[in-house]
Amino acid sequence: MYKMKFVFVVLAFVLSIVAVKTQSETDSLTSSNPEDEVIKIQEKGLAILEIRILAANLPQDLLARGLDIVLNARIQFDSCKAALEVNHIIWQYKLCIITQLKVANIAPKH
Repeated sequence: MYKMKFVFVVLAFVLSIVAVKTQSETDSLTSSNPEDEVIKIQEKGLAILEIRILAANLPQDLLARGLDIVLNARIQFDSCKAALEVNHIIWQYKLCIITQLKVANIAPKH
């Protein structure tokens, strides 16, 4: 039981690092086309998240749960992108991405 709690704590820590790193990169956008930069950061954040989950050597059930979190984040990021294509409000897109990263961060705790 303590091992499972430890694994959840480690997974939550890894996800929080990814969220903070991606958020800081998102805040430092200075490109002439911020939409492309945010998309690159989104993909980088998902890649880092997935690599860290795979590198954690989790048991099969926790690995599946971690990968489900990544898949759900991808789906939510796609909905953020769809909203950006409709309303072209970049700050709303950034906020949506940051929120989804935070949701992915707290998902293992529930």
